Amino acid sequence: MPGSWSERGSAAVDAGDLGLAKQCFSRAVRDECSNARHRFHLAVVLEGLGELAAAARELTQALRLDPNREEAARRLAALFRRPDFGATDHDELNVVGLRHGLNHVRVDQKAIANVAVRVLVTGRSLKNAFATGQAQDWLEAARRLCLERTSPILKDELLLEVLRTSTLSSPELESLLTAIRRVLLLEMVPTRFCDHALVSFAVAMLQQCWINQFVWAVSEEEEAALARPTKEDLEAGHCILRHCLYAPLRRVLGDDAVPEACSRLEPRALREVVVHRLAMERNERERAARMPLLGDIDGATSRRVAQFYEESPYPRWSTVIISRDHRATLARFLGEERAAFLERPFEVLIAGCGTGQQVVQSALHYGPNARILALDLSAASLGYAARMAESFGVKNVEFARADLETLATAEARFAGRFQLIEAVGVLHHMAEPFAGWRALLRCLAPHGLMRIGLYSAIARRNLHVCEHRLALAEIARFLEDERLTFRGFQLPKESQAMFWQRFALETWPGSLANWARFEEERPQLFENMYLFWCEKT
Repeated sequence: MPGSWSERGSAAVDAGDLGLAKQCFSRAVRDECSNARHRFHLAVVLEGLGELAAAARELTQALRLDPNREEAARRLAALFRRPDFGATDHDELNVVGLRHGLNHVRVDQKAIANVAVRVLVTGRSLKNAFATGQAQDWLEAARRLCLERTSPILKDELLLEVLRTSTLSSPELESLLTAIRRVLLLEMVPTRFCDHALVSFAVAMLQQCWINQFVWAVSEEEEAALARPTKEDLEAGHCILRHCLYAPLRRVLGDDAVPEACSRLEPRALREVVVHRLAMERNERERAARMPLLGDIDGATSRRVAQFYEESPYPRWSTVIISRDHRATLARFLGEERAAFLERPFEVLIAGCGTGQQVVQSALHYGPNARILALDLSAASLGYAARMAESFGVKNVEFARADLETLATAEARFAGRFQLIEAVGVLHHMAEPFAGWRALLRCLAPHGLMRIGLYSAIARRNLHVCEHRLALAEIARFLEDERLTFRGFQLPKESQAMFWQRFALETWPGSLANWARFEEERPQLFENMYLFWCEKT
């Protein structure tokens, strides 16, 4: 019989007795309360028993004890995504462990950030600030937090980490931060910036502005103040900080701004982030300048889209979500035998890769057997993508500029070459989406696979500079005309389960006709886009 409580818990899990496993791992935690592994195992069992709040508590405790435990952060993010994770299930979370979870770049950071924001906004300090903002005005709430002294909530490490790393999910918090930014610009006396806590908060807010690309509203008074800086003003660190909260660094410091020129910038907290950001941006520009061009970019739509993203490479992402067993995921769509191609060398084309989040995620999923060519119209986007691929240790990707519609004809070497092609979020931006899809088919090897993402005509409402929305009936006709076999939608398990309950006699992957009926009943089903696999037959 196993000796330690942890070993007994593992044996109980193997025997399928989760109740006994809970008792054993709970005893192991009591005996060694600082053992992160015990707490992680207890969390897994608690989740299996449906005790989600307790599972989340133990996962944050595990991260508090071992900040580098990536599997705990991954499972915590997955737990937070569950629809049955309640609105009050965060009450017992360890905020230090929750903050450590935000620092993992290979998990769903957004899911963790959403709960972190929920923890913050339900705390007394922010609830009071929100009450003031809603009853009086947001400027008064902002003044109380920072004008004469720095409120403890602005020193809160969880709030600072959320600002540095994540997209915010609270309109009230954004309203408050927008007001604080205005107070910093228009009402704050320079001597207040001797307060290190205030500077740390302002620098974290600057990093948030880089994440959201300066989306917060700007008043006429702020615009007037921003238009009047003198050279002497911009030599003062506090003035630079205030102006950088409203515009990209090179617009504030000049197009010729380089990291070396900011080596004496004060305060130190501002200098560190500015020097780092300028170095990153220079690296991206250098990579963009070296980016090879395959063929010509002649079409009016292609040139317009390229220009749009040259000016605004988006998104400037920092994390990817990595599946523990991508082979098993593919096997669900393709079958075990078909998924075996992952075990030998194969070539992948990723069309319209943008800033590269999909590229890095796919490269890490497919593994070293994949040789990936990633294409986009925008050199600026590709520069960001190449830098991020290197930061994640991805070495099996080549980047290049290209127009997808002319790729196969301009580069004959690509005809029939790729065993797998991904085109997610790109075809609907082309002048003729189906023409672009056909152009990619010319690059697909016999029996090759495609992963396609298209905007839904039912779910999609906001238009892009060039955006086409498609119906499932149109997609079904195209698949039939081009002899492509539909292999299934990538959807949350809950949505899949509802489909199979609705169409109990269907077999995998379900007919597109029935999926169309299902979408009519649930118009937001494909709110992001249709994302599916198909195969050349």
